[in-house]
Amino acid sequence: MGSICRKQYHQLILFSLVFFSISISIFQLVLALGVPLGKAAWGGSSSKLSTTLRVASGISCFLWAFISHLLCIKTGLVTSNLFSETFVNKALNFLFYLLMVSCVMNWISQSLVERYIWGPVTTWMVFSLWYLRREEGNEYNVYQTIDS
Repeated sequence: MGSICRKQYHQLILFSLVFFSISISIFQLVLALGVPLGKAAWGGSSSKLSTTLRVASGISCFLWAFISHLLCIKTGLVTSNLFSETFVNKALNFLFYLLMVSCVMNWISQSLVERYIWGPVTTWMVFSLWYLRREEGNEYNVYQTIDS
């Protein structure tokens, strides 16, 4: 792949990661607010989440919003002086491992929604992050070349 095409491909992957992380954050917010979509999350044991799981969804919402912000920094959609490049790279490495666990949990869930919606979403996110790591030597240097 040529360097221009590779940059565009990397941007497409990054934007898909931003889209999915924002989507997950919004979904977790909806769950935290008590909308009865519990069959699509946390193992799918009941439509209405318990207070404990609603609190967990609220925390998850903020975590995914933070991840979305870090991905937006990497895509160049936003600028930030709050987080060093090293911090952002380490956070994205953490995200990679978190998503691997999440991916497995979604695929083995008893909930069909988790299995057939969130399973493919987290699989795409894991492979996207894996591809970016592989292409650029595990340090996410790809993000530095997008703006060049």
